[in-house]
Amino acid sequence: MKTFAKIKQWLTGGCIWYAIISLVFLMIDLIISERNATHVVSATSFLFMFPFGLAMSGAGMLYRSNLPRWSRILSHYLISIISFLLFMLLPAGSLSSGVYVLLMLVLLTVIYWILFAIVHIFQVRWKRVMEED
Repeated sequence: MKTFAKIKQWLTGGCIWYAIISLVFLMIDLIISERNATHVVSATSFLFMFPFGLAMSGAGMLYRSNLPRWSRILSHYLISIISFLLFMLLPAGSLSSGVYVLLMLVLLTVIYWILFAIVHIFQVRWKRVMEED
């Protein structure tokens, strides 16, 4: 029974990630594309958002597991970056050179660690506020 609960949690998280990511990309598509122009988000890229959501959900579940802290953070980082490259950039056909891939890895790494620091700061402050009450 515990296995089915984990699978349900993984699929539910994947659906939530898919909904958030697809809404963000559709809003960007509405803003960028004109009335008669082609759309920015292709059908292939849109379909690969669900496996990306599942990977992010799995990474989140792994981050909340009982593994040592360094392995949880490192595995979350690796799953997030690799899944973004595999499911978001490769289907878009935007990887044209090795330099581009390297720059994207550096940019994604910087964005990841900035967001990680912001979330960590809010989590620590939230715990302090909850402990005071």
